[in-house]
This record gives sequence, structure tokens and C-alpha cells, in this order.
Amino acid sequence: MAEETNGPKIIHMVFSDGQGNPDDDPDHERSENEIYYDDVIAPKLAEIAKMCEARGMSMVCDVEYDPGETGSTRFMQPTAGAKLKIAYAASRCRGNVDALIMGINNMMREEGSLDVSIYMKLIEDRKNGKVGTII
Repeated sequence: MAEETNGPKIIHMVFSDGQGNPDDDPDHERSENEIYYDDVIAPKLAEIAKMCEARGMSMVCDVEYDPGETGSTRFMQPTAGAKLKIAYAASRCRGNVDALIMGINNMMREEGSLDVSIYMKLIEDRKNGKVGTII
């Protein structure tokens, strides 16, 4: 996995297994689609991420090359909006809904924007001992 951080900017390229380059695991047998993704698609997505960076754009791209198997390329500008930040969190959680909710909650807490979601506000209120309902 290639990950660079430069201040709040993040370029994050994940090869096919979602956890890093499968070449690091000698027992990992790659499918034809996985090989194609790693050799053809991932380098092109990395080029596109660099183009986005140069223009001040953010990017989140996941490719499911085999059922349940994905590769990701992500680049986030510090000014990225909520939609892309949520997509980034979804990409990182790899289908784990609890991790997604916690990731979004942490992001919103860091930004001080918990009030944009009634669900996130409810979670925060319950953490602080306030009991309430959504409806």
C-alpha cells in the first residue's frame, strides 16, 4: 500500500486486496481480474489522482475486480466536502458498517459539525449522558 501524507492532504493507493500489495503475501494467488486491476487499472487511477491533486480536486475510487474483492485509489484535499469525506470513510471501512459509522462520527467530531446529522448528534448526546429519541 502506498500512502503519503503531506499536511492534511492524503494520497492513498491500495492495491487489490484492500490491505496492501498482495505481492507481500507469497501464498496469495491473484485472479486474472486482480492481476489486470493491479497491472492496468491501478496505475491509471494513480495518474488520475495526481491530476486531481494538481487541480485541487479530491478523488475516491473503489473497483470491485472480483466479488467482495476491491482495490482503492483515494486523494483528499483539505477542503474536501462532506460527500467525498463520507465516500472516503466508506472506502476505508471495506464493508464494515460499524467502522463506517464510527469513521463518519469521528470526522464530524473533529470538524465540529455533529449537528448536521440527527443520528450523529444522538450518538454524541448519549455519550454525554443525554438520553433522547430521534422522533
